[in-house]
Amino acid sequence: MTVSLLTTRMNEVMRNEGRFQNLLGTEHDSCGIICIVEKDGFPSRDNIAKAIDALVKIEHRSGFINGEGDGCGILTDIPRALWEKKLTDAGLDGKLAYDNRFSVAHIFVPRSLDISASEMQQGIRELFAQHEITIILEQENQVDSSVLGQNGRNDEPTFWQVAALCDKQEVVVADHLFELHTAIEKRYNVHVATLSNVTAAYKVMARPAFCLNISTICAIRCSRRK
Repeated sequence: MTVSLLTTRMNEVMRNEGRFQNLLGTEHDSCGIICIVEKDGFPSRDNIAKAIDALVKIEHRSGFINGEGDGCGILTDIPRALWEKKLTDAGLDGKLAYDNRFSVAHIFVPRSLDISASEMQQGIRELFAQHEITIILEQENQVDSSVLGQNGRNDEPTFWQVAALCDKQEVVVADHLFELHTAIEKRYNVHVATLSNVTAAYKVMARPAFCLNISTICAIRCSRRK
């Protein structure tokens, strides 16, 4: 099976999961899952470190072959302190990161399709606008590609982070974001890892052990609100 075909099939599985469709077809492919909750409600770096350590212990569930698996990731609350700093550094109001209308999208945009990544991104921006969701900040490829294995490097997508505000009135923000999520994946062959006003997913096509490299960043991402 070629890398591009494998990627296409994986993207389809992930899109189905996001839409809660055709789940029985892949339920026996489920990988290892760990859930760690901070009972006092305050995010902490230690919580992330425990999750990464647990991922390392169950990496045998990630299709680990020849030094790489089929990917792993962490789902956390949106790191609002980090986004407050990003917005402030960009000359924007950092406190928008704490607004209920504020959302973060993590989108993997393939670079090896007939349509270019930039063309897909422009089309996705138009979908944001059609859903009355205003993009206020974008980032690309804030990643460390050196941790990727051969397959990951051969088919590495553009990692696109989008911060936005929902301007549409009289909607449940989470539900409206889900509608945008499904509209994006229906029109374009991309993977929306998360598009939420609550959570953010950080994924990597590499061994869980490489997630340890982000432990220093977690201190910022998980800092307590002032």
